[in-house]
Amino acid sequence: MKDYVGFGAVNEALLDLAGGDYHRVLVVASESGWERFNAVERRRFFTERETVVFSGFSINPEFDEILAGVEVRNRFRPDLIVAYGGGSPIDVAKMIKVVAFTKEPYDPDKPETLVPSGDGPPVVAIATTAGSGAEATMFAVFYRHAAKVSLASRYMRPEMAVADPEMTYSLPPYQTAATGFDGLSQSVEAYWASSTSEKAREIARTSIGYILPNIYNAVHSPEPGNRYHMLQGSYLSGEAINLTRTTMPHALGYHLTKKYNLPHGHAVALTLPYFFILNMDESLETNSPLGPEGQRENMRSLFSILGQKTAEDAFQFWRNLMQACGLAVTFSEVGVDSREKMEALVDSMNLARMNNHPVKIGRERLVDFFLSR
Repeated sequence: MKDYVGFGAVNEALLDLAGGDYHRVLVVASESGWERFNAVERRRFFTERETVVFSGFSINPEFDEILAGVEVRNRFRPDLIVAYGGGSPIDVAKMIKVVAFTKEPYDPDKPETLVPSGDGPPVVAIATTAGSGAEATMFAVFYRHAAKVSLASRYMRPEMAVADPEMTYSLPPYQTAATGFDGLSQSVEAYWASSTSEKAREIARTSIGYILPNIYNAVHSPEPGNRYHMLQGSYLSGEAINLTRTTMPHALGYHLTKKYNLPHGHAVALTLPYFFILNMDESLETNSPLGPEGQRENMRSLFSILGQKTAEDAFQFWRNLMQACGLAVTFSEVGVDSREKMEALVDSMNLARMNNHPVKIGRERLVDFFLSR
């Protein structure tokens, strides 16, 4: 199997799949999303095969919802799984396969103990948002007892990623902005991560080059050209974090999403600009193998890609772009309006496990800095 990216990608992918020995297809998609897909054009690939649609999951999927999907899979026994949607349905599809085919015992209350086996039918991920890049990653994020769980394995990368700009045409302005900033944030984090590499930075740089000049117009005056560039950038952002994983902004974003119902991309983008400044602070110890000055030089290179000179410039630029795209830019605007709430936000991530972030930042320092801006 191979990935399909660009106009006509869905039809090309389905034509490819039609030549395979697939007779029973499990589709993982929201009800409204699947209705929109079929409204665009009747897809014979599905009507000519026995197809079951699983839609029993929320925007922030719970592990119990994934287990319900596993039950559907076990009864139906498909030879192909097709995920259609944004990050949530794609992550659910990945996890359905992982749970159904794990060979090792695991604790249902600790699903992070799951060990993917690589067995099971192929997963085809058709993206409908230009932001998560989930179609191109080996990660899945979900919740168990309101706590975020992230699982990663090379076996979880979909066997086929499909990124067709036509699938994003129905995205409303706010969702276009939130998902677009998710992709942009992923590429920025891949660039500065302590695990970054020349290859990862090159992919991230290309992704930013697609998204940054197009996000404003994609929000306010969408047309095929900017939709195409946004989806190209999104797909590449997934490729970038697949190499590096994410850093503190993503780790903080999950609490904002679960506690304050802030869409994931908006949540991550809100926290990210603070780290333009913090990552340049010479008083902070570095995690980066580039060393202190090498890490800061890497940050200066990132500022240049964004068209900025200093950390403060980048901070203001990022916030101005968010505001121009209709996104709230301060913690108080989204409900984090006290020190107690800010402490809960910072405590939602394990600082001791943030070795992929380029600098080490203590709890009180982070809380105070967030409250000061």
